[in-house]
Formats: sequence, structure tokens, C-alpha cells
Amino acid sequence: MSTLVSIIIPAFNQLAYCRGCIESLRRCTPRPHRLILVDNGSTDGVSEYFDSVAGAVVVHTGRNLGFAGGVNAGLARAEGHAVLLNSDTVVTPGWLERLERALLSAPEIGLAGPRTNCAPGAQQISGLHLASVEAIEVFAAKLAQEQAGRVTDVTRLVGFCLMIREEALQRIGLFDERFEIGNFEDDDYSTRARQAGYRLVLAEDCLVFHLGGRTFAGMGLEGDSFQQLLDANRARYAAKWDVHIPAPPTPAMQAQHYREQAKAALEAGNPGDALRLLKTAAGAEPENPAHLEALASLLLRLGRRELAYELVQQAIALDRWRPSAVDLARTIAQALGKTAEFREKMRAHRPGRMIYFLCPDYAPPSGGVRAIYRQVDVLNAAGTAAAVLHHAPPFRCDWFTHETRITWIPECTVTSEDIVVLPEVYGPFLKDWFTSARRVIFNQNVYNTFGDFPWDAKPPYPYATALAALVVSEDNFEFMKHGFPEAAIHRIRYAIDPILYHYEEEKKEQFAFMPRKNESDARQVIHLLRARGLDLPFVPIEGRSAEDAAALLRESRFFLSFGHPEGFGLPAAEAMACGCIVIGYHGMGGREFLRVPYAYPIEHGDIVSFAGTVEALLPEDLTSQARAASAYILGEYSEDAERESILRAWSAILGGA
Repeated sequence: MSTLVSIIIPAFNQLAYCRGCIESLRRCTPRPHRLILVDNGSTDGVSEYFDSVAGAVVVHTGRNLGFAGGVNAGLARAEGHAVLLNSDTVVTPGWLERLERALLSAPEIGLAGPRTNCAPGAQQISGLHLASVEAIEVFAAKLAQEQAGRVTDVTRLVGFCLMIREEALQRIGLFDERFEIGNFEDDDYSTRARQAGYRLVLAEDCLVFHLGGRTFAGMGLEGDSFQQLLDANRARYAAKWDVHIPAPPTPAMQAQHYREQAKAALEAGNPGDALRLLKTAAGAEPENPAHLEALASLLLRLGRRELAYELVQQAIALDRWRPSAVDLARTIAQALGKTAEFREKMRAHRPGRMIYFLCPDYAPPSGGVRAIYRQVDVLNAAGTAAAVLHHAPPFRCDWFTHETRITWIPECTVTSEDIVVLPEVYGPFLKDWFTSARRVIFNQNVYNTFGDFPWDAKPPYPYATALAALVVSEDNFEFMKHGFPEAAIHRIRYAIDPILYHYEEEKKEQFAFMPRKNESDARQVIHLLRARGLDLPFVPIEGRSAEDAAALLRESRFFLSFGHPEGFGLPAAEAMACGCIVIGYHGMGGREFLRVPYAYPIEHGDIVSFAGTVEALLPEDLTSQARAASAYILGEYSEDAERESILRAWSAILGGA
């Protein structure tokens, strides 16, 4: 290793980083070398500092020539192999010897670069955060021991620290100054080196720490302005080499990459590495609460509850409605004895005016509960802030997939500016809920309206204190208008999800039904049919997820509708959408769809007619009718129709609020 090495450090301002770089160079580089300092028109004292560095060759360009121009000014005075070194780097003991060993390990190698914490591509050690020079040197020593003598071929090396063989420099020449301030001049040089027949290698045992982007930041090239510079130079490189260069990974993509590496580190039993990688993910995409939540989860696992609690609170501040973050924060708060404090923090995170939909903590599948969640989703998607308001945390419905905003009474402050939507199931107690807020009644079954009212209750329904009422069928609309002609009544439509509920050709000769809907009549009809010799499966829909229930309907030829008078009769409509032949009670609310020629309505309680109709239809080919019923339901009760009805109703309500 007798060939001379020239180390070239170009700089534009950033005096403190220049000092740190040169101090580390003096401390960690016993290998003889020629130091060339290029002052690229600095104005903050770098020029004078460079002149004071003993033994250095100093070049003053008089103006900022950019990275390529500054490097070229130094290369013009270089002897032997050349090393380009950014002024915002910190070198480590033995760095130059390891880099040179890699460069000279084969005669066809023209360029060599080190590993680092900050450089796009193969050179970067993902998630490497080192807070002091001592920590940097400890990590570098470990890397040198574990990767001793290892080199890896790459197609590109970044110019923050780049060693160029003397013969290669003479053959490839200087850097292309068309890339102006910086970016892609090193990609261009790497391409030219490969075209000249040289290999590019990564010295796996060499670490040079890179603070990254300090000169650009000092010039005000951050955010959009830096992106414009990057895009312009990417276009220059692409035009010069007639290639397409995809845009670099977005912060979200980078963060996801670190999250995946963190998961792998945890699976390998390395929580320390996982912690480091999750910190990097959070730094790459600081506005995404998912990364803070993941970091908090790992810290909790490691026993650092206080810090975990602080981080998950930051996640909630970014997204008040992130359910998993809220659940995690609540769990940690309980462990720390801070439940009351947590509830106060949650109340402090509340947004402006909200529409809260009070919802029972009812776990079994329920179309009425799903309709509440759906209405909240529609309002939020339209820019009107709304949330489901459950009673006790952490309850939420889990029988269907959703990302609905949810909060709970103990963690929520309802003000006089808010609107609370109350379901009819609270009956005579409606008047007692949230009396200081403006209220709307969501009545999904008018036939329950007076069920629990005392005989002498006056007024029978609290419309005097409500803005409006929402109903879900034409039948229910007429009921409410008859009883409360002065009230503002709005009809909204249910939507039938065509992904879950749609016609499929293959049908089983079986009867689907819901036993919780008028179980007494269901038993009578089914046993009467069996007494008549009917030997076909009757398959109950109970305790199933929405997906499983829909799959059962899609494969069933018949659906038996047993219902008391109700708001709409959603299961019968879903069965028709699946191409079932629906026989049974319309329940008043279903009169608008459960009708000839799409279905076979039976008068409520007429058991014999019900059973007789089933027997009469069994031998019939009803395929075309099943298809027509499916098309009719999916057309009448589409998501667009539901959305339009919800937004129309709420536009009227809020306009008069």
C-alpha cells in the first residue's frame, strides 16, 4: 500500500460539521495521505478554518460550484488514489486501510465505498442511530470484526465517501458538472466506471458515519425545493443515459421497509435491533401514528411502560380515532394506575363539533348496529365529523370488518355544540340521555317506539327536545308522520353490500332462516313441513360473522322470513340479493321489497299458507325469478342510494340546527 492517497473534502459553509469531520480524520487516519480541502465559496468561517488546517492543500473556488465542481477542483490537485469525503461525515479507526484493501483486492475494481447509516441503496445499515462518537467507534469496531475483509459487488456507490483507483480516475475522468448543486453525479460516475469495465465494491467491514444533507439544508434546499433539485437531476441522468429511473421510495415505503425488518428482528430474538428499526420507521414517516404505536408496543414488551405510554399518547394526538392505539394507551394507563388521567387526555383530544351515534354494547350480529356504524362512515367520508359512542371501553363490534370511528362515554365530553343520535331501543329513557346536547332519534323499528312506555307517559316521545328523526323504510316514515306530523322526519336507505350479497348459480336444496326472528312461528312452519314428509335441511343463521352468513345465503335456494313487525327486514333483502327464493312475512317495513314478482309474501301468522307455499314452490324452476330479485334489490338498495339518502337527511338536519 505504498501508493499515495489523496482525501478531498469539498465544503460550502457548515463550519461545525467541517471541524468534526477533520477532527475525526486526524484521529482515525494514521495512513499517510494528502488532504485537499475545497472551500466552495463559504461565508461562515469555513474558508478561514481550512486555511488553518496544518499540512492541508486548500483550494478556494470563490463561489459555490456544487458538489461536482468542488470535487473536480480537488481532483485536479490529487495524487494517487482519490477519496471523496463529505464534510458532514465522521470517519472511524482503520476506515482508510479497510477501504483501500477492498479497492485493491482485485485489479478490475475501480471504485470502493463504505457502509454507513445514511445513504440510499446497498451501503445503508437500516435503522442505525448512534448518538456519540464513542458509540460510532464501538459499532465500527464490531462491524470490522464481524465482516473482516468482506467485499460485495454493487452497481452504484454514493459520493459521500468514495475511493477511486488512480488508474480508474485517469480513464474515467472528472465528475459531470451538469448535475450542478448535487445529486446523481455519483450515479453518473458509477455508470461511467462500469462502462469502462471496472467493478464497484462495498467494503462490508468499513463504517463512515454520515449525518446527511447538512449542506443542502444550510442552503435552504429542504422539502419541496430539495425534491425539485432531485427530480431535475434525475431527469438529466435519465436523458444522458437514455434510461428510465423510477422515483425513490416514498417515506411511507421506507417506513414500511423498516417495520418489516423490525418484525424479522423480533422473530429472530433481537428486540434491540427491532427497537432501533422502529425508531427509524417513526423518523422516516413522523406523521403516521402506526409507527409510534408499534414502538410503544415494543417498549411495553421490554418493560418500559412510562415511555411506551408517552409515545402512544403521541400516536393518539395524531389520530384520535385509531382504535388499536387507544386500546394500547388504555391498557398501559391501567397498569400505571393512570386511568383517570388517560380519560382526561382522551377528552382533551376531542375535535370540534361532533355527531355522536349512541350505540348499545351489543355483541351478536345485528343489522341495526351495522347501520349505525355505516352512517358514521358515510358522514366522515363526506367531511362531517361523526363517531359511534359505545358505553364501556374497549367494546366495539367485531363480527364485521370496519374502520369506523369509535369512542366511549367515559372517555368523551359531549358539549352543547355536538349532536347525539339516539336509537329507539332506549324507549322511554330517550329523554334522559345527553339533555344538554342537541339530539336526533334514529328509529330503525317504529313498532318498538312505544313498547316500554307507561300507559300514562306524557309526552309519549321526546320530539319536543329533538332536532329530527331518521327512519329506514316508507312504512316507518308513514307511521312517524302520522303520530308526529310536526316533526322533521327523514327516511334513509339501507345498502346491501354487493360483494357479500350477490347471486351465484350453484344452489343447495336447503332453507336458510333466522331463528331469533319469531322463533315460535318458525318452529310451527318447519315442523309442519316435516310432518308433511319434507326431508330437506333447515339451516339456522345464528352466531355467524357477516361473511359466513352471506356465504350461507349465496348457497341456499330458499330463505324463510319469520319476523314480527319491524323497521325494514334487512335479512330478507340480503337473501333476495343472494338469489334466494324468499317466502314469508314482510314485517310491514319490508312491504316495499318483499313482494310479487320478486318474492312470496305471507300474511303474518298464516302458518298453513306459509307451509303450503313452500311445498308448492319446491318443484318449480325459479332461476330467472331469483336472478331478477337479486338485480332488483342490488339496484334499489345500493351504496350510492344509501349515501345519497344519508347526506340529504343530514344536510337538512344541520341546515336547521
